[in-house]
Amino acid sequence: MTQQELEARVSTLEATIATLGARIRAVEDIEEIKKLMATYEDYLDSLQRLDELMALFTEDAKFVVSFAGDAGAEGVLLGTYEGKESIRRLLSQLNPTNLSYCAHLVTNAIITVDGEKAKGKWYLLCPFTALTPKGPVAVWEQGIYDNDFVKMDGKWMISLMRFDFNFSTPYEDGWAKTKMRGT
Repeated sequence: MTQQELEARVSTLEATIATLGARIRAVEDIEEIKKLMATYEDYLDSLQRLDELMALFTEDAKFVVSFAGDAGAEGVLLGTYEGKESIRRLLSQLNPTNLSYCAHLVTNAIITVDGEKAKGKWYLLCPFTALTPKGPVAVWEQGIYDNDFVKMDGKWMISLMRFDFNFSTPYEDGWAKTKMRGT
């Protein structure tokens, strides 16, 4: 092998290593974002880890809660919450005084990473038990998360969380009796 052939081979290998390194970083970023969302859901379901939950958001984060239908969202705090303190007030309502059980089940992750920024979409199905003056009520909620993330000091954080309800309905009624997106 000549010096020129050796240099060409080394150059090709270096380019391959750089490409593989970038692909590995992208996969690692996607997995870190999946873990971030799973951690968010876990803290939310614990009903008692508000400080840890808030540490997942940037200081200037925004949380937008909307409802696709026009029925079935009683008690849901729709609106835009800007900044950590506003988001804290929203999420602090998911506590053992208001709920006795909560399971945020997220699926179908679609994540795109662009350097230090990323977008992610998940479907949520959430059975929970609301504690009401009339007693416990089993509820189904379903909707879509469509979030923005930013990498700060090597760590992915939530910068914009959008949640759009498709339905929120008592278990006994089910979603067939509830107005949903597109109906």
